[in-house]
Amino acid sequence: MNVAMLPRVRRIAVLLAVGVLLSGQSGGGCDGAQSTRPAISLEQARQVAVQIENSPFVAPPRTVEDVAAILDRQKPDPAKALELQKAADAAIPSGLSAQEGVNALVKRAEAAFEVGRIRQVFVDGEEALRLARSRGLDPTRILVLLRTTETLTGRFGNLVRYSEELIQLSRTRGRLGDAFSPMGLLAYNLASAGDFAGASRYLGQAENLLKESKTWDGGRSYFQYGGAWESSVQAGRAGVAGFSGNFE
Repeated sequence: MNVAMLPRVRRIAVLLAVGVLLSGQSGGGCDGAQSTRPAISLEQARQVAVQIENSPFVAPPRTVEDVAAILDRQKPDPAKALELQKAADAAIPSGLSAQEGVNALVKRAEAAFEVGRIRQVFVDGEEALRLARSRGLDPTRILVLLRTTETLTGRFGNLVRYSEELIQLSRTRGRLGDAFSPMGLLAYNLASAGDFAGASRYLGQAENLLKESKTWDGGRSYFQYGGAWESSVQAGRAGVAGFSGNFE
């Protein structure tokens, strides 16, 4: 990498870091409703971003021995791995309510994701999604898991489908703030795949929604959650700029 590009790349990394740190914060819609507490405050995210911005550049490992030394320091916890494997192998009890069945399937799918059983993630996840849809239950957690898993497979058609459903859910529930994360991530993911037209389309939707959000309930929702929404849009912008080679 050209050394002259490092400051620009660092700025993009900072934007993405803030977006990830704030990803636990669910945005309200035009009614300002809010169901979950932020995983981290905006001020804390800013402090972490400043630390990243000011940290010295660390060169990547250059030899096989360097890589091996890093891997040796990152050995998995056998007890934790065994616990996850048991969770991924767990049978779904009979006699559960629809919501309990969905929760059990999602829990098993999440454990399968952690141990690398990608096929099982889709089997359990799709079954949970089918059950949730048939009973009118909230499929958000399932869709997020399936969408995240598809980023590992490269099947961008499915990734777009799950993301679109998340965006549509935000509209039908009047919680438009929830649309920023899937829109911004879609822009980033599609740009990484070279689909700059698709990435720009979702980025444009997110930018327009961001402008609109400043008028929701007299600006109260934006005042409270605008930082998280802005970070999602910035992540999309960073992806489009970074993967297209336009760092300006």
